[in-house]
Amino acid sequence: MAFALWALHTCVFGRYSVTPRLALISPVRGCGKTTALILLEALVSDPYRSDHVTAAAVYHTLAGREHTLLLDEGDNLGLLNNPGLRAVFNARHRRGGAISRFIGGRPRKLSVFAPLAVAAIGTLPLPLMHRAVVISMQRHAQNTAPLEQLDEHDPRLAASRVEIQKWAATCTLAREPEMPPGLHNRAADNWRVLLAIADDLGHSRSCADVQR
Repeated sequence: MAFALWALHTCVFGRYSVTPRLALISPVRGCGKTTALILLEALVSDPYRSDHVTAAAVYHTLAGREHTLLLDEGDNLGLLNNPGLRAVFNARHRRGGAISRFIGGRPRKLSVFAPLAVAAIGTLPLPLMHRAVVISMQRHAQNTAPLEQLDEHDPRLAASRVEIQKWAATCTLAREPEMPPGLHNRAADNWRVLLAIADDLGHSRSCADVQR
């Protein structure tokens, strides 16, 4: 539920002051993180998927556009020792987030407010995790029925994306949806847009259960 709501929010995030990160975290390889990102690429607004990225690539890619950045191999980005990239990821979380750089002989302030999903093995820096809706990925159990393989060219995905765009163009979302008990501060900021979408689609109770 949270994964689906996050995909929808990429079409309406500009109506809110916060766009939560999506963290796809697994303990080992083979848990479906890359597949999840490929699925998101087929559904989200203006996707930009990469297996590696630098801070400069992020703010130049976003110049004048609001890409949904989808990053695989987040554990290989060296975020603990890369304060520039950490700053870009954290600044993307709230409206007004920007990075200042000296370009072409003059200082420039570059906006980086846009959705971000990161897949990683293990964990990510705490500031990034605190800005994220976290999905704990697990390997599919071998003793259960096999999962349907994702076909990224399935016409149903393109049709779904069209329907999402139609919904985004006409939906009316609450600025301050009712929050579940115990959801406060940054956690409430992260879930506000997702809860508003769930309310609009009639799934607020299910969303609250997921959040808990």
